[in-house]
Amino acid sequence: GAEKVYIVYRRGMEELPARKEEIEHAEEEGVIFIDINDILAARYELIGQAAASSDYFADVVHTFEKGAKLYCKAISQALRDSASPLAAYVK
Repeated sequence: GAEKVYIVYRRGMEELPARKEEIEHAEEEGVIFIDINDILAARYELIGQAAASSDYFADVVHTFEKGAKLYCKAISQALRDSASPLAAYVK
């Protein structure tokens, strides 16, 4: 088995598609959850709702290139901020 397991999730933990008991057991076993929702929310707050809506989102699910790059940056930041060994490979 793996020494450490990281789950990077793009929505809030309350939206994680798992039962509460499953999440609790995973955490007890040392699984580290990285929630990028807060990082994205802070970045969109800085951008402003109008600009985020027109420049970053094609619709409620899909993003334009700028939105995709913002997601990638958020995941990269979350990995760098974590103790993940993957952080060494992230620019």
